[in-house]
Amino acid sequence: MRILWGRSLLLMSVLLAWNARASNAVEILTLDKALADIAKNVADVVKEQNAKEIVVNPISDTGDLTHTAGTGLTEALIVKLRAQGLEPALKADLVFSGDYSLGEAERDGERQGFAVGRLAFKVRRRNGKTLIDSEKDLGPERQPRVTNPADLAKMGDLTVALPPSAKAAENDKKILNALDNKPGLFTIDGTKIRAQGAPYAIEMLVAPASGAHAPHHSAFRPRKVEVREGMPFLKVEPGEVVAVRIINEASHDVASTVSIDGLSMFAFRDDKADRNEHVIIKTGKAGDILGWFRNAKTSSAFLVADLPGDHPKSPLLKNPAKIGAITVTFAAAWEKDNQRPKDEDGTRQVTEIVPGAPIDAPYETVRRQIGGFRAAVTVRYDKL
Repeated sequence: MRILWGRSLLLMSVLLAWNARASNAVEILTLDKALADIAKNVADVVKEQNAKEIVVNPISDTGDLTHTAGTGLTEALIVKLRAQGLEPALKADLVFSGDYSLGEAERDGERQGFAVGRLAFKVRRRNGKTLIDSEKDLGPERQPRVTNPADLAKMGDLTVALPPSAKAAENDKKILNALDNKPGLFTIDGTKIRAQGAPYAIEMLVAPASGAHAPHHSAFRPRKVEVREGMPFLKVEPGEVVAVRIINEASHDVASTVSIDGLSMFAFRDDKADRNEHVIIKTGKAGDILGWFRNAKTSSAFLVADLPGDHPKSPLLKNPAKIGAITVTFAAAWEKDNQRPKDEDGTRQVTEIVPGAPIDAPYETVRRQIGGFRAAVTVRYDKL
């Protein structure tokens, strides 16, 4: 299946920078660092057992089954375990299990007013003997935690807007409210869904499956979402194919990530050396994400309740959850310093777009600077 790449939609490889103003009161702990620390601890234990293989059970939020990002967390951990010389296996004597939860940070029993993601893990033998329990065996300073808002938005499948110019306490409260699905955080206008007050929106596109053939781009139609338990929800049937239209109504370009159950749209790319994680939507434009990116010419359709069956990672990432979620995040992007949005604060990173072959409209090769996390929109759907 091909992605329709218009001039408004560009691939890029960049790590979202966090807004310095909003981070004044909170130490920024990233998901990438937390997973790297977990992988290092697991590798140390496995190597002590003179082993190289380990079963990696899916990471999940057992306290909130609406959080579906565990598939993405599991995939990211597998990458880091392999970097440590370990090989995830469907059968092995050693077994990894992990879970995550999101909520308000506490210190000495007092609430701190900002959100934190907690990750906990165990490694045990198949016979049940526990070799490491992070909550018991690691001190508080070594237990993996996440406070980066962009990461929390993906982990919690959030819909929220965090203006860079707002006070840190205001944005912290918005994230906590989003975790509780409090009303007033998003609006639905026809088929458009946006975080309240954000100049970015998404539309969910749906097409019927065509057997072994992916639908043509022209077969996709916008489908209105409903509000279910305080969250945007897309009614879709197994076998239908889903796509995402990203709409940028801001006065600046926007860099977006797209994830399905926490898995990046680039999770199944053919080029393992490729580090692309974002797409660019130019100001006043829209772009359609029609599937899992494989290479410059080909993508695999977002088939409800299924992952690409021809990819070797798919068996390790199967998730029995009944609810799926698609999350799109937004950050400002600009080419020259004089184009930087006036409300942008914090660090930025220069990035080079990967050029691709022409597909209905050509890629462009550009350089962009990326600002801090501004918004996220999540839509849930039935997978079974």
